[in-house]
Amino acid sequence: MLEKFAKETPKGTLGKRITILSIDGGGVRGLVPLVILIELEGILQRLDGAERRLVDYFDMVAGTSTGGVITGLITTRSQDVPTRPLFTAEEVLKFYDRYATTLLPQTSTCDCRTPRCRANELDKLLNRTFGTFPHLSSAITSVLIPSFDIRIQEPILFSRWQAKQDPIDDAAVELVCQATSASPTYFPPVEFTLTDTTKEPHRGKTFSLIDGSLAINNPTGVAITQAIMEVQTDSGKGRVKYKSFSDLLVLSLGTGQHPMGHSASEATRWSLIGCPKAPWVDSVLNATADMVELNISLLFQSGNAGANYLRIQTDRLAGSFASIDTCGHEHLSQVTALGRQLLDEPVMQRDFKTGKLVPVADGVTNQEALYRGAERTFSSSSSSAPSSTSSSTPPSPSSSPSYLSLPHLSSLP
Repeated sequence: MLEKFAKETPKGTLGKRITILSIDGGGVRGLVPLVILIELEGILQRLDGAERRLVDYFDMVAGTSTGGVITGLITTRSQDVPTRPLFTAEEVLKFYDRYATTLLPQTSTCDCRTPRCRANELDKLLNRTFGTFPHLSSAITSVLIPSFDIRIQEPILFSRWQAKQDPIDDAAVELVCQATSASPTYFPPVEFTLTDTTKEPHRGKTFSLIDGSLAINNPTGVAITQAIMEVQTDSGKGRVKYKSFSDLLVLSLGTGQHPMGHSASEATRWSLIGCPKAPWVDSVLNATADMVELNISLLFQSGNAGANYLRIQTDRLAGSFASIDTCGHEHLSQVTALGRQLLDEPVMQRDFKTGKLVPVADGVTNQEALYRGAERTFSSSSSSAPSSTSSSTPPSPSSSPSYLSLPHLSSLP
């Protein structure tokens, strides 16, 4: 189905679609989708001006765990220029490079009875980063960041929309980022209480939260349903009037998967010993993410809107590349390079019979799919879009490094 994104013009009306960006969880492997976002934002700045940011092009940004931290950093308002986000995508990469070894210190053994990382260090870092406690309600665009409440045993979906509806759900972005990335055995649960003091009697809600990846590692599905709900609740006041999947444009970015399977005899020896690097951890995360990918693919296909959805993922994370916590500077550089290589690789789609990612029929690269899809979607003149049989490739950008080119997107609101 994904070849349609590269070969066909997306369904729906130009400027009237809901645009969604979704970022998976995956620890330091968040560098893989981050590299793609850096290149995208860099091209947009060259085309539309240096002040342009990713939030100018997406109605909804969703992220889980490391994807949730990225979401918070690129959608929270800057204190200096409130109309602009706190970080550019490139600045988020520098943030990871500078602080990854502090956030996830290396240890030779894993004691599953105690967290491996110091929560107070993460708390201090996020406090310094976000400053005077901005809240979800002040995000520049709609956001959705999942976590899991171990007290009530339910997923919690933190969103700007809900934060604006009810003060009791308007958490500080710092706390939400802590919660969505509080991976068991790495960080302790994050507990806080929100209080509504706007009316008597005051109401309070207590959260006891851990990593959102345990429930929703790939947040694309919940991002779509949240975005549709927000538009429909808006009662036609906005620019978008949702009727079908043709009114959606979705870019879903994975953080990579470990390709190695396991035999039943191997699995009989699995236990909690060695967690969080025990094989069953990868199996759980892969299963939840793949179920989302399967359902979304089928939904867009059944709605004749395959050209409106693009999933970029890799399953080449063998050895140390599969780690979510190996964060020496050399390893970070290697993962970053893998993200750049991914742009030059063919668009892949999941073969759910084998579980493997396989290239789409025409062999178009992720770079070309992004270029062609964006051109047909956002260009100010539809005549500038190449035909579905065009063999043209993106022009080389003027600055380095660069791995993708997009047309002018200033027609987007």
